[in-house]
Amino acid sequence: MSVSTTQRRAYSRKRRPAERRPRLEALEGRCLLSGPDNTLPLAQLHPLGDLNDPAAFPLHRTEVAGTISAAEVNWFAFSLGSASTVTLNTLDQAAGSPFVSTLSLYNADSDIGDEVNDTFDQFGYRLLARDDGANHGGDASLTRNLGAGTYFVAVSGSGNATFNPYVADSGFNGSTGAYDLLISANSLGIAATDGSVVLSYDPAAGSVTNQSPLVLRVDFSAALNPSTINTTLNDPGQDVHLYYWQPGQFGQGPGTEVPFASFVSLPPYGPFYFTDVGNELQLIPGQRLQPGTYQLVLDGDQSLHASAS
Repeated sequence: MSVSTTQRRAYSRKRRPAERRPRLEALEGRCLLSGPDNTLPLAQLHPLGDLNDPAAFPLHRTEVAGTISAAEVNWFAFSLGSASTVTLNTLDQAAGSPFVSTLSLYNADSDIGDEVNDTFDQFGYRLLARDDGANHGGDASLTRNLGAGTYFVAVSGSGNATFNPYVADSGFNGSTGAYDLLISANSLGIAATDGSVVLSYDPAAGSVTNQSPLVLRVDFSAALNPSTINTTLNDPGQDVHLYYWQPGQFGQGPGTEVPFASFVSLPPYGPFYFTDVGNELQLIPGQRLQPGTYQLVLDGDQSLHASAS
């Protein structure tokens, strides 16, 4: 069959595919595991990265996945370039997994005093928070304000919350199965001119403890100058106070001020210690804390930062 030139051109135009312009979309940060790290030191070698880095994590979050067997723990390391509210959630139930998760959040805490006296400091890594998904439907969830630095999260099965970060499969048999873990970070927008802002404290506000804490902890967004901290009772320059009310009497008149320790034999402690790891102020009460309500007051320097109180 012969086709005229005009017909050929028309036929060619009909077969030409429609042009499409490529689009770029922001993708969620995701880590696909070739093999999960089953100890904390291994996780240090394979960090997920800085969740505040918009180039690496446009949505400031990352998702990881794995499978937990009996007594197994999977470890992940992530970092923050600035103080942020960090949320960790497992997504097992939505994915139809039978796994019931436990999440444990740690920071690096190299203070020898903590390692000896603090049951929450496991071999130089302090347990900041833990949640067992068995308490609310199967998925574990943690939300905490954290300063800039490196942190570690352990994923284990419900029933396996006691393990050695250095030894694989060192815990107890717990729930098993596949999991997804979503880690997100929202910057708190703290400027350098804001000074050191309190991010969290332990014991937490409103919490009830079953024993007198050895150390009171306050985490800041930036370092403090230890020379500006004065815990000496009734000293004109005292700027850290601990007040006590008997059970049921909180707010009824001024509280009784509790002294801080004047001397602690284990160096480098005195009545307080400031560690650059996590920018944490550690305060040691001078006596066993009795049942009741306590309030910790830190006096800020308004001459340096107008927002301080």
